[in-house]
Amino acid sequence: ALQDFQQALALNPAMESAMHQIALTKLQRHDIEGAVKTYTQILTQNPLDAVALTNRGILRMNHLQDYKGALEDFSGATITAHNNHRPYEARGVLHGAWLGDPMAALRDLQKAESIRQKSGS
Repeated sequence: ALQDFQQALALNPAMESAMHQIALTKLQRHDIEGAVKTYTQILTQNPLDAVALTNRGILRMNHLQDYKGALEDFSGATITAHNNHRPYEARGVLHGAWLGDPMAALRDLQKAESIRQKSGS
């Protein structure tokens, strides 16, 4: 599968969906650093890609213990996709579980729940 996505990317270097699939395939193969690098490549082409920001932030938080980088990613994603609950949820977990800021965690998790209720998801 990875080879197929890489071939698609070779045909069209701007094909973000193939880049996302490459990152997910690397993650499935437990290549965390490779997945992070792929998300970074996506963000080089499109710095406003909230999915790439959120996913890279989750990897930084859960696997690399790069909490500062994760916070930057989640915060960037909340700006570019303020109607998406995922970056708020992830940032809430980061604040509560790793950064020791329960009030910030509560604010983010409440914001995520508010977005979920409004969107019906």
